[in-house]
Amino acid sequence: IEALGETGKATYEKITKEVFAAECAELYPIATRSYEAVNYKRAIECLERIILMDEKYNNGENCEIWGLMKPAREVAGDFYDFFFIDNDHLCLVIADVSGKGIPAAMFMTISKIILANTAKLGKSPAETLENANTAICPNNREEMFVTVWLAILEVSSGKLIAANAGHEYPIIKNGEGKYELYKDKHGFVIGGMEGMKYRAGSMTLEPGDKIFQYTDGVTEATNVNNELYGMERLGAILNKAKNG
Repeated sequence: IEALGETGKATYEKITKEVFAAECAELYPIATRSYEAVNYKRAIECLERIILMDEKYNNGENCEIWGLMKPAREVAGDFYDFFFIDNDHLCLVIADVSGKGIPAAMFMTISKIILANTAKLGKSPAETLENANTAICPNNREEMFVTVWLAILEVSSGKLIAANAGHEYPIIKNGEGKYELYKDKHGFVIGGMEGMKYRAGSMTLEPGDKIFQYTDGVTEATNVNNELYGMERLGAILNKAKNG
């Protein structure tokens, strides 16, 4: 550098700065993407801890639950939940938020917390859906919505009361019979419009009866020919399954 003289030094320093700036410009997006990827991964891991439930539950006496959730992407807006309100009342929830990815998962998390907290106050299924809709609608700037099927089972008697906010119909199996679609009373989706009212229906489950609930991720799945899986296939596979 000394041999270049003052003019040579200035030119060298200018070239060095330009090269350094060019390298930074090239590396910055890579570093930013890496940082975002790490944060995205952490967000997903956090949401998974909130979303995912135990796949199996058995109180060893008169109630058994099995659930599974497999999102199409890293996370999604589908969820299921179950919890005891008291020693004799079990709340069952399955829901599906509009959209995919982190925004749907965040909306789902809020919905899940509101539904659980409301039901634990002793509200009926219809009241729980109404209260959740009232809480979500005013601050729903993204105009998202969630379909919900929520039921409360009185374990000692088998009486089940359920309300449906635009979700898929449950499929019921009575004893040794076949699984059949149970068309309960539908209401509007949660978050879609303020002031919605919901109606509940009831049934009594006998020993050996089963309820199968799901989201449209099952029935609207498509094959390579873009054919829907559909309700007919779902019913057939349920009735064909051993110990189904």
